[in-house]
Amino acid sequence: MFLYKQKGRPKYYIRYKNAAGKWVTVPGFTDKAATESKARQLQREAEREQAGLPVVAQAKRQEPIANIIQAFVDELTRLNRSAAHIKTYRQTLERVFPLLAWPNVAAIRVEPFATFLRGLARSPRTMNGYRAALYQLCQFCCSRGWLEENPLRYFKATPLRKVRRRRAYTPEEFRRLCLTNSGELYMVAGLSGFRRGELSRLEKQDLSPYADPPCWHPRKEITKSHRAERIPILANLLPTIRQIWDSLPLPTSRLFPQLPSQRQFDRDLARAGIDRVDDQGRHADFHALRYFFCTQLARVMPIHKVQRMMRHADVRMTSAVYMDLGLTDLWAEAAALPSIDIPLSTPVLTLPEKPAISSANPHVAV
Repeated sequence: MFLYKQKGRPKYYIRYKNAAGKWVTVPGFTDKAATESKARQLQREAEREQAGLPVVAQAKRQEPIANIIQAFVDELTRLNRSAAHIKTYRQTLERVFPLLAWPNVAAIRVEPFATFLRGLARSPRTMNGYRAALYQLCQFCCSRGWLEENPLRYFKATPLRKVRRRRAYTPEEFRRLCLTNSGELYMVAGLSGFRRGELSRLEKQDLSPYADPPCWHPRKEITKSHRAERIPILANLLPTIRQIWDSLPLPTSRLFPQLPSQRQFDRDLARAGIDRVDDQGRHADFHALRYFFCTQLARVMPIHKVQRMMRHADVRMTSAVYMDLGLTDLWAEAAALPSIDIPLSTPVLTLPEKPAISSANPHVAV
């Protein structure tokens, strides 16, 4: 491979061997460094093609971004992503590319995107959402061979956000909370482990309270993990959930058509005499009802069964995050260990005395 200029012309030309081993000449640029960069790229693609490795499709790199976004959306649809998820990604991408004046995926650069996020002045969740949408688009392009690597691979939108520490409600706090205006909802949340978003989409068809045994079988499209699972309904919840289930006219009728707002939930906490934040800085919010469910199960069930009831893919999430067992629980388990009898004093080992040595002959014992 080499570069050359034709007499009287300012542009450089590149002479290199393609994947078939034939010499090919392509035009470069007036700038020598830019032409050398293009030559290295052509040479690399020829070598990858010759070795049978995937080669970036240059035509797709230069294709209008609207076509790429549509292909990405079609892939998300094929993967059964929710309509809200697809809509959010589409709107985010359709906003970012015009604002940054990126006509295609080949124009994606980290620094302009970082500058855009700094000027966005939004919450960390929003900025991470922008980063996630663009990152997944680049991943999709890499999987199709339209990009060599993801330009956002090592880019983080914001520093690690401060995670809200939660605590599990005590049984007495949970009892008082269930006596408030939305007590039925709180009882179902605390004795089933369903998240707020899942509760808002639960329908009559998602449970069988009169089956043997009674069980939840939520549709996979309404769960966070998008998995279809069957878990038993706790006996303490059966009277309440059967009453709700009997009152619903259709299989598609929702258990809770309307959930209380954050302000309403805070008022219910105040009526129940529960502090939103304890002296350790841990929060008692709606999601803490899921912590209560996990902690109550952990007192009577092995951890792998608690994991199944919580519908976690990884047992570490169950044990490290949601279980809120206190010192009393640990002491009760530790006290059940078999006792080991250890004497209060142990005999001291004594060594035999050394024989006396004669001063006249040190090698002879007296």
